[in-house]
Amino acid sequence: MNSNCTSVPSSYILPLFPLQSNINSVCSRKKKKNPALSFHTPLMSQAPALSTHQEADQFQYSQIEEKQIERYYLGEYTDLKQRIIQYYDLDELKTKLQEKDKDGGLKYKNITLQFPDSLIADSSIVLSYLQESLVSSKDCSTKPYPDVEEVKVACKGCVDCDKKGENNKTQHTDKQTIWILADTAYSSCCIDEVASGHVDGDVVVHFGDACLNPIDKLNALYVFGKPYLNAKKILERVEELCLEDDKVVLMSDTPYSYHLYSIYRELKPKYPNLAYADVDFDLQRDNMEVIGKWNQPHDEDSIAFANRRLFGLTDEISNYKLFHITQPADPRLLFLSTNFSSVEMFDCKENCTVLGPFPSLMKRYKHMHVGRTAGTIGILVNTLSLANTKIMLNTVIKAIRAAGKKHYIFVVGKPNVAKLANFDPIDIWCILGCGQSGIVIDNVGDYYKPIITPYELQLALKPEVSWTGRWVTDFKEVIENGEFDLGNDEDTENDIIERHKDDAPEFDAVTGKFTTFSRPLRQLKHLDIEVIENQDETALVKKLSSNLAIRNTVSTSAKALQERTWTGLGSDFQDVDEYGAALEEGRNGIARDYGF
Repeated sequence: MNSNCTSVPSSYILPLFPLQSNINSVCSRKKKKNPALSFHTPLMSQAPALSTHQEADQFQYSQIEEKQIERYYLGEYTDLKQRIIQYYDLDELKTKLQEKDKDGGLKYKNITLQFPDSLIADSSIVLSYLQESLVSSKDCSTKPYPDVEEVKVACKGCVDCDKKGENNKTQHTDKQTIWILADTAYSSCCIDEVASGHVDGDVVVHFGDACLNPIDKLNALYVFGKPYLNAKKILERVEELCLEDDKVVLMSDTPYSYHLYSIYRELKPKYPNLAYADVDFDLQRDNMEVIGKWNQPHDEDSIAFANRRLFGLTDEISNYKLFHITQPADPRLLFLSTNFSSVEMFDCKENCTVLGPFPSLMKRYKHMHVGRTAGTIGILVNTLSLANTKIMLNTVIKAIRAAGKKHYIFVVGKPNVAKLANFDPIDIWCILGCGQSGIVIDNVGDYYKPIITPYELQLALKPEVSWTGRWVTDFKEVIENGEFDLGNDEDTENDIIERHKDDAPEFDAVTGKFTTFSRPLRQLKHLDIEVIENQDETALVKKLSSNLAIRNTVSTSAKALQERTWTGLGSDFQDVDEYGAALEEGRNGIARDYGF
């Protein structure tokens, strides 16, 4: 039977027991009454119900409805397990995981499997297959698969095991433990070294779309998968949208790149200016490898473009239209839209084109101007796996200090509106994340403060306004080709103060007003301390000429608190002369025996 859906096994939830709706029993023994003050309440004939009435059938074990998981990327199949084995090239993966090290032992003992949310339904089948293939036949455990404790301790000898009596120091060096990372700390396209490090992982097997960014510590195996694609629909849409003389580039995410060469060969006779993009396998390092890698043609010239190789180009990239199979994440989409003349996207699930909306580059220009007059910049670290994260972070910190601004560093996994709203003194955020899906693009204005990239921050910190119209997210390119003013490594805080001591107020192009807090570090030496009688010399916060300072340092956080109109509970009634409601004695007694 052909199907592309399967059912999740049903599960159960624990019952909730109702509270007693009416309190009928009254203790005959007299209780000591404790008078209490309360607002006047009408007398009641009985104690109020502590919960609403509930029917008994609502508290029985209830079965969760089965949820259908649509695996459109698998196409039509008769055997789900065999289709998934073929889709992920699990036989090749199994062979790779069985490799030996120089000493003859297993190279990978703690294996972590990383799935995105869209593929997590396949994890149980992948895990089952790998367990059947990798678990050693010498395992003395009576269970089909070893649990966590059995893997970590030495064999103690089972009752019917011939190893009984052996020295407990003998360790099972041929055992492999497999873990599923059901939730990633940062972007799903990046290797999650943090989650894998919690279980001392030796290798991360990454499934699905990947950015192929270099990592420092762990070994990584990429399994893109080979999804089903309706090539006939693709050919029809290209013919409808493109003329024969148009310059078009075919591109997709990493899993669907498997089909691009065959589509390119099919359309090339009709479209002589057609080109296509393929995965750049040259980005692999010694600790990275792609499972199920396909062969690429070697008879055509190609150029590097982000994490792709472009084949068949005859002109500048900006003169080409882009036909992208699948809809990329917003950061990736913004990057592509700034490099191609137009972008058309094809939804492989619905087999139709997607016309937008696209992220706005003009909004990035506005956010860059906010960064020019921002006094406090929050550095939002949204990745710890990329190779150049530390270098990029140090570069941004030096540039902010050299500009006379303040900074705070936040390490946040999967930022959202609620998390960032807790830090009101931050004027603007600079996010360090993966350029494919680790950068927050606020298309609808949900976030309270703008979020920019290190490249945009570099433009904002320049003395003169400049805008290139580019969208650069690669850390290496920003570091090597950027124009950050880092000052001198030997600059002290006093040097920075002297550099900006004569700075005039800056004009904010967004609000149309002048601001004096765009460089708070410049004012440390030029504030006149007001003499306040009977002021504690050890006080942490002092008032400095209508500004707040903490230990002789301008505090933008204290300034933000000072400007707040709401200062806490009861602040709304500080200027109200009216008295509150009159209090009178109300009910007294214990909860089950009120005195009426």
